[in-house]
Amino acid sequence: MPLVFYMTPAVVSADTFLKLRESSRGWVIMVKPTRRSNSVLDELNKLNAEQDTKALDETIVYAFDLVWHSGGCPKFEYEEQIWQEDQPLEEAIKEYTLRISSTHELSDSDRERIRKYLESIAVDGIVHEITKTTIVAMYWQVNCKNPE
Repeated sequence: MPLVFYMTPAVVSADTFLKLRESSRGWVIMVKPTRRSNSVLDELNKLNAEQDTKALDETIVYAFDLVWHSGGCPKFEYEEQIWQEDQPLEEAIKEYTLRISSTHELSDSDRERIRKYLESIAVDGIVHEITKTTIVAMYWQVNCKNPE
């Protein structure tokens, strides 16, 4: 039976990743968004000097490395996706402030910068967002036999 996880908060390090892998007796699948760009969040990150967009790609590379070096034979599937969302301005301000504050502490001026930017791009009180991403599914059989 496969063990499926998707950005679970329980997997935060190599140790927890390997424990998860060891708890499966069959197949493991890891599904992650990578190569993500977001028309609103990317601009807000530039305004707040936060541009760590490589972390999503690095996660899948790091997971591959752990599986490969522990004897696994990972396989990959990819799917391109585009997500569009419209939000009322006040909801967008709350959401983006929360998202950015989850990665670093925001000052009052940071919060004001977020508000002003979102006000500047809102059309009739609505903030339109487009996210482009590649969803990567990495899967492997736990008891893979590597060719000698």
